Amino acid sequence: MTRSQKRNEEELTAFRLEALEALNEVEISLVSMNLGRRVHENFETIGRFLHAIHAGAKLNKMDKLARHVNEMFASMLQMNEEKIHRSDGIYYLICGCQEIRKYFDGQEITFKSIKSLSKASRVIDGEVLETYRNIFNRLKGATMSKGLIMVVDDEPDMGDLLKKQLEECEFSAESFDDGNKILNRIGSQVPDLVISDYNMPGINGVELMRAIHKINDEIPVIFVSAFLTKDVVLEALRAGAFGFVEKPIDEVQLVLMVETAVARGRATKLINRSLNFLKYHFAELSESLKKHGKSALVNSIRIELEDITKQQRKLNERSTKAEIPKFEKRKVA
Repeated sequence: MTRSQKRNEEELTAFRLEALEALNEVEISLVSMNLGRRVHENFETIGRFLHAIHAGAKLNKMDKLARHVNEMFASMLQMNEEKIHRSDGIYYLICGCQEIRKYFDGQEITFKSIKSLSKASRVIDGEVLETYRNIFNRLKGATMSKGLIMVVDDEPDMGDLLKKQLEECEFSAESFDDGNKILNRIGSQVPDLVISDYNMPGINGVELMRAIHKINDEIPVIFVSAFLTKDVVLEALRAGAFGFVEKPIDEVQLVLMVETAVARGRATKLINRSLNFLKYHFAELSESLKKHGKSALVNSIRIELEDITKQQRKLNERSTKAEIPKFEKRKVA
């Protein structure tokens, strides 16, 4: 694979992740709007994220996806002009989001306009109902939760204890006793942070973290272990660990590290998404600007974006580094 091909593949992977995260925001805003919450604000949020997906699709030459998102825009316009009932428009847009997810899984988009969705299908479509229910449940807990933390430890009692401690500190938490289980879960729900035991049978902590970062490299990972040595810490640090907590766990130390990791992870994600969406919009508008004799402006903006991209990479590299903690040298079990 050439360097150019590798870069294109990385850009496609990055766009897919950004688009899926944008879809999460769109779906949450749709359900919130259907509940009558901040209708105007949610409408603008939906339009902003769909526009970003459309721009990214055009940039990556995903013409079918771009046309599909245009149809979703058309339904939003009809809904805004009250040509279609709000609940019908929201249903269509949720279906449209599901079609985009299927597209990224390699499936064909199966409908194009709101007219193709019959009233009968709206009644019996259990998949859409389940999607709505899941989003609704997430919305109910969103005001109380400081973030979703996933914990994995091959000792279920330890995982449950960490889960309880995190929930007492107003985080949402899920615990798993196997690394493969958490990987399956991350495929459908992106956490703000993963806390993992370092020594586990089957897939160990570093192997798990590498697998997590193949799915989404913005998810910070904290390791807990009763056997920390310099070699262990350096291996995990080079692989991208955010931090380390030694067993027996100091709850105050753990919570402080969790809050720092979640805050830094969200800030990094917001910056990455904003900059990448800006690049998508620029790519979409650059041809139009050139046609109107603005080539110098296009080149100037491109140079600035390239400089920002370099700074973005440096920020991402720094955000994954952790400080080496003080510890006594012990053998790894």
